[in-house]
Amino acid sequence: MLDNIYQDYVRTARAKGCSEGAVIWRHAFRNSLMTVTTITGLSFAGLMGGAYIIESIFSIPGLGVMGVNAITRKDLPYILASLITIGGLFMIIMVVIDICYAALDPRIRSWYGGEAILRRAKKYQEKHKLSEEQLAALPDPVIPEELSAKYYELKEKGGAA
Repeated sequence: MLDNIYQDYVRTARAKGCSEGAVIWRHAFRNSLMTVTTITGLSFAGLMGGAYIIESIFSIPGLGVMGVNAITRKDLPYILASLITIGGLFMIIMVVIDICYAALDPRIRSWYGGEAILRRAKKYQEKHKLSEEQLAALPDPVIPEELSAKYYELKEKGGAA
């Protein structure tokens, strides 16, 4: 938080005449939450990995003990089940953190919005000098099928240039 208070965007907000509370809560605190969100996500990953050690040391019944016992017994289905469960939980946590990023940072939100997709598709088309048909037929992951379909749908409505 202290690092963000001295950033240029906070000084700019103060120069524009925002109240001190608005400057701190809307600008400095919101950008500080990005770091907290990242650290929280990495802490959850460490907690899931530490569950194996803590549960086996203190004999707490749980996924960690099941995984350690499966490893000592060389029980492959249980090993795979525990690893897939931990991996799935980790992926869910990372998705939640990405959603939190989008809620906190408007730059991330605008990157995935509909009009932003259309601008990127148009820029890709101009850069590679593609016709409308070539753009629609691209198997490239930069311009996926739903993107070109949405592009043409918005273009028919008059939303795309």
